[in-house]
Amino acid sequence: MNIVSYNVRGLGRGVKGAAIRRMVRKHKVDMICIQKSKRELIDKATCQALWGNADIGWEFQPSINTDGGLVQQKRILWDALKQIKQQDPDCIWCFMGDFNNIRHHSEREGISPRGAEASIINDFNEWIAELELQELPSVGEEIHMVQTKWGFKESARQAKTIDWGPKPFKGGFALKVKIKKLKEAIKLWNREHFGDTLKKVQLIEAELNRLEDANITTQLTQHELMKRKTLQAELWAATQAHESLMRQKARVRWIREGDCNSRYFHLLMNYRRTTNAVKGVLINGTWTDDPKSVKEEVRRFFSSRFTELEQCIPVLDGVRFEGITQHQNQLLVGKFNEEEIRAAGKQCFIYHSDSKTERPTKFKPIQTHIAYWMCIQDRGKAPSKQTMANIIDERQSAFISGRHMLHTVLIANEAVEEAKRNHKPCMVFKVDIERAYDSVSWAFLSYMMRRMGFCSKWIRWIEGCLTSAMISVLVNGSPTNEFIPHRGLRQGDSLAPLLFNIAAEGLTGLMREALDKNLFSSFLVGKNNIPVNILQYADDTIFFGEATWQNVKIIKSILRSFELVSGLKINFAKSSVGAIGKNEQWQMEAARYLNCGVLSFPFEYLGIPIGDNPRSSTLWDPIGTFKSNIQIGSNSEAISMGRRCGTKKDCLG
Repeated sequence: MNIVSYNVRGLGRGVKGAAIRRMVRKHKVDMICIQKSKRELIDKATCQALWGNADIGWEFQPSINTDGGLVQQKRILWDALKQIKQQDPDCIWCFMGDFNNIRHHSEREGISPRGAEASIINDFNEWIAELELQELPSVGEEIHMVQTKWGFKESARQAKTIDWGPKPFKGGFALKVKIKKLKEAIKLWNREHFGDTLKKVQLIEAELNRLEDANITTQLTQHELMKRKTLQAELWAATQAHESLMRQKARVRWIREGDCNSRYFHLLMNYRRTTNAVKGVLINGTWTDDPKSVKEEVRRFFSSRFTELEQCIPVLDGVRFEGITQHQNQLLVGKFNEEEIRAAGKQCFIYHSDSKTERPTKFKPIQTHIAYWMCIQDRGKAPSKQTMANIIDERQSAFISGRHMLHTVLIANEAVEEAKRNHKPCMVFKVDIERAYDSVSWAFLSYMMRRMGFCSKWIRWIEGCLTSAMISVLVNGSPTNEFIPHRGLRQGDSLAPLLFNIAAEGLTGLMREALDKNLFSSFLVGKNNIPVNILQYADDTIFFGEATWQNVKIIKSILRSFELVSGLKINFAKSSVGAIGKNEQWQMEAARYLNCGVLSFPFEYLGIPIGDNPRSSTLWDPIGTFKSNIQIGSNSEAISMGRRCGTKKDCLG
């Protein structure tokens, strides 16, 4: 029988309730005792919500003032429990809860072992001995009570931890060489503008305590009264700032609906750190928890993931692609002007400035090849906005000027609605690409750039930037030794999405070739019979076509060919195929042939339901919710301005 005693310290506004439900499910609790709920009334609905099941029995004692009724009048409580046990002495009894008392003065630091507190301790121990009770050992860290000016607080002795090595500041790969200097500058800036929020609260509390103590013996002056009022306002602001910091560290999206319990947030952060930690790995059938061995095995695993096998890779010489002009090539590889160099320098140099003139006085270079990469990024972004729309097929809507995510969603919804309304057989195949950005072949990317007309100088620049990358994996916050990748794109830089679009154009080119040779039958939509066959948003791909076996076989051939040339791998286990106007047997046979699942309608694509009633307002609720979340995030300091603007522009238009 699993019994849990939980000193909840206030049920709050939903946060504690959800935590209790998770605990009941996780530990398969048979009985739970909750103390200090701070509620005067507990009804059946509340208990069912906390338990997560309607089949429940419950009893409660109403709250008195700010504490639960069971913690008031200690000796009266002990006598009442003693009488209950004496009524049936042969039974096995289990007393649990917050007795608001300790058995030894060492359990609460900061008090004297003599006096009234010692008397209560002795009485409590005598009561336990008289009832012949056995104290069960606690699970977890040992908790002590520390007496402070503002009351008692709990403190936990730090558990023994394993040293996994140094943990670097996560500021990005470009700051690794001079990160210590930057870290010191940030610390100084934070200390001058914000300071230690917890220490600030403690200092204000100490000053308020001093004024309160002085008020007991003497009358405060008008100046002291004004100072006390100011300190109270500062205490409120400092407490709010500290709790805001705790909320950001806890990283709980629903925290704004909870209560302001700093201890709860500390426990939550410690819980996340513990559960997310890597305890060890299985190496050749042997469990290993040595930090060096674990980090080396992690490094070896990811190094193999970013290694491209040396083999004869086929090419797409027979496939037609659009190309850029000679003038556009000249813009890409032309001489760097002063503005481009200055823009790259601002991103790649740390400098100290004179506060009076606001001009840099001392430059500290980080890495030369980082500045080189930044210049190429800035050089490639501006022409790309003008040229990518010409060389990338219109069926790809990601990161292209004038194209947006909702375009793909609207076309998909129109195709499914047309098939349902006119009873036209339509096949839909939703494709999942496994680790798309990390698996792109560099050789295939160079081949695609040559096929699209990029000059050899620009291709060498891109290849140089790709091969200069170094990867290190964080294991419990400590980095492994670096290794050199041989495939994949750097997620986060501005050119990576455009380079991935160039690689993904190979899939669209294969579909275009199949259409030119009448091997694939598109699904025709509208009065003008507009063909719909493939829709892409980066690596999110969906195929449309007539529900025929010829189309099923061609799609599998196209995907297999794309796997061989690009290095990308289709995850058929997460892909799914479905059909409108065909029976269930046909869909199951198609799914068996493609080695994937059966797609049920409506389904989600890019977070939007596809195949639902288009006239229903609930169909477009995800778009409104997504836009609302962005607007809410715009008021949050946790999201950068660049990320907010980029998300709005790329996704909503």
